[in-house]
Amino acid sequence: MNSRNRPIALRLERSVAFVDAVFKVIESKGTEMDAATILRNAEKLHGIEFLIGPAAPTLIQIPISQYSAIVEDRMHKFLSASHLVIGSAEYARLHVVISGTYTYEWTHREWSHMIGNWANQVKWLGEPDWSYLDFYGGPNDRLIENYNIWCATVMKVIERKSNIL
Repeated sequence: MNSRNRPIALRLERSVAFVDAVFKVIESKGTEMDAATILRNAEKLHGIEFLIGPAAPTLIQIPISQYSAIVEDRMHKFLSASHLVIGSAEYARLHVVISGTYTYEWTHREWSHMIGNWANQVKWLGEPDWSYLDFYGGPNDRLIENYNIWCATVMKVIERKSNIL
């Protein structure tokens, strides 16, 4: 996938509850709390939690040898439910809690590969040829219509959820 070769930008799928809730915040038709609640429900369902700030010192770092067994399927299901697709720069502001006990500190490249693999598996936004480079710096408005404001709003929603729920 390469945004320079696209005649028109892709569109995020508003049929996905979290995506729609974030757009409603942008359009002043919903609140960050509404979107945070939808995100929290998806997180609970899949045992994944995205939080702003440093990880708690009690979390256990998942060894790379256990990554596939503990993380991959869970993250792919969560991404399919939420479409919470953020670039590595945004990810760097977060920590992810897995099953309430674990964390995994993806490098920028690992995060981008993980998102790219998921995007290819599900043909995200109707495209079958995503590269980790599409997510390394993060998608943008040239590639996905209104992505920049959507992503900035997602980060506010995660911050709200981190502080309240």
